[in-house]
Amino acid sequence: MGLIDNRAWVYDIETIRSVFTLSAINISTNEVVKFVLHKDRWDLTSLIQWLYSCKYMIGFNNINFDYPVIHRLLLVWANKEIKQEEYSSVILDLYDEAQRIIEEQSKDFFHKIVAIKTKEIIIPQLDLFKIWHYNNKARRTSLKALEISMNYPNVMEMPILHDRDNITVDEIEGILEYNLNDVLATFEFFKKTMAKISLRKSIKKQFDIPCYNFSDTKIGEELILKLYSTKTNQNPWDVKKMRSERSKITLKDIILPYINFQSKEFKELLDYFQNKVITGTKGSIEKSVIYQGFKYDYGTGGIHGCVKPGIYKADDEYVIMDADVGSLYPNLAITNNFYPEHLGPVFNEVYKSIIDMRMEAKRNGNSVLSDGFKLAANSVYG
Repeated sequence: MGLIDNRAWVYDIETIRSVFTLSAINISTNEVVKFVLHKDRWDLTSLIQWLYSCKYMIGFNNINFDYPVIHRLLLVWANKEIKQEEYSSVILDLYDEAQRIIEEQSKDFFHKIVAIKTKEIIIPQLDLFKIWHYNNKARRTSLKALEISMNYPNVMEMPILHDRDNITVDEIEGILEYNLNDVLATFEFFKKTMAKISLRKSIKKQFDIPCYNFSDTKIGEELILKLYSTKTNQNPWDVKKMRSERSKITLKDIILPYINFQSKEFKELLDYFQNKVITGTKGSIEKSVIYQGFKYDYGTGGIHGCVKPGIYKADDEYVIMDADVGSLYPNLAITNNFYPEHLGPVFNEVYKSIIDMRMEAKRNGNSVLSDGFKLAANSVYG
């Protein structure tokens, strides 16, 4: 999949009960195309020809919405001779398919699935919605919300109700204007996604992981899975099934022996953790310590602290410093030889090799691969 190609298009569809439209812009030439299926304007032949000429199509939530509708159009209607009196049936069929998908999308599990299996997709798809992990329930974002956050100059609402039966040719122009506006907004977002796409292209080329529509987290998971499976000569699917089941975690068994404190406050904190048994992760740890006027909050996600709100300035007596530990959690695991029990010590060898490759890529100025290895390193813990 090339990044810039004159057969690559950003697109969007509108499915209304009595009209179907598709608008697109070429990412290389900026050429715009508009297709309409309506009883008084029937662009099906030219639409099908254009679809088969596409090298790949770019959209926002297109894998689980726009493309399944296109897929049905190609499989069911592309090779049929359709008479004028059948036009409404074709449009209604596409509308019904869109409504079915919308209903499915309201279900919690939908974000985990792909509407059309990858091997069955006729025209390769690039989905910005998935790349940015907006299919995650906590991050779910609509194109309209995205347009507002990008300060896009023209945020439009659909001028026609989707269940209208009697749309006229004149009203179609308003639909096309709305359709194209969403395409142009998606195109702008595509430009902001180029660094992420470059990363995915690099990972695909070097490791043969089909990751163009993976989120950053999934790229990290799949990269470390690939490296571990290769190192151990195991099938990745078998590795995925492996587990170390834990009904409880006794914290004193995992607190490192060299952990020690001098102050009363932190000695009491250590004693608290050494007597803690966790049977469920959500909300299992809620503990705070105030030491020398600063409050440290401990939770399931780690330790947090914040100074009082205000304006802080450096002067002759005080310096404001911002310190960061490079690859803190990965290096803690490697130094202390932590690894998932079911994966064995060889996991740490793979983990260390990822850190080493990241440092080498960073030294060589290869920020794309450096970012990829960082994702893999960070995906191990959560």
